[in-house]
Amino acid sequence: MKRVARYGAVGTAILGFNMGLAALAFRIPAFVESTARRNITNVVVTELALIFAFVLHRKITWKGTTETGWKKAFVMFHVVSSVGLLLRFGTFYLMDRTGFSPLTATLASIAFAIACNFVGYDRVVFRGASPTQL
Repeated sequence: MKRVARYGAVGTAILGFNMGLAALAFRIPAFVESTARRNITNVVVTELALIFAFVLHRKITWKGTTETGWKKAFVMFHVVSSVGLLLRFGTFYLMDRTGFSPLTATLASIAFAIACNFVGYDRVVFRGASPTQL
């Protein structure tokens, strides 16, 4: 349970970082003057948050675990995160199509993606994690 608690705490810090960075970026007129620029800004902010997430998860959530090297782990972190996004979108779509409210579908899809990301990070990115440390 220690790792799950750290995952939640680190996730909260990452959310704060992402939202703070977005709030700053979207105050810059050149970054918001068109739909394309707002979307590009969102992608850049998201990537910076992913880099921050990788560092914090590596140093805090999965501290003491082994991996095959930080470069490979960094790439795999992005792969797992991308799969999590696809699962989130798919879950939302299915729930929306079956009559759930958009907010319920959003909450459930985020929760599902967070859980899947945890498993992926634990088993693919940061190998060597002891199940007793979960």
